[in-house]
Amino acid sequence: MFGELIAQLDRPEVAAGALAALEDDELVSTIRRYAEANEIGLAECVAGIVRSFVDQADDEAWMQRVGI
Repeated sequence: MFGELIAQLDRPEVAAGALAALEDDELVSTIRRYAEANEIGLAECVAGIVRSFVDQADDEAWMQRVGI
């Protein structure tokens, strides 16, 4: 299920839902500004951020995100 979500983050409606779920307006604004400054779509930006984390995060970072 988590893998499916990551695979679909380049869809605008999925990325928008993920951003809304963050419940962090400051972080969402930062991501929007980054996407605009780099002239990429918001969904592409969100997908890139998440996929970069997936590719680079160590076990400690994963444990912090999963909350175990």
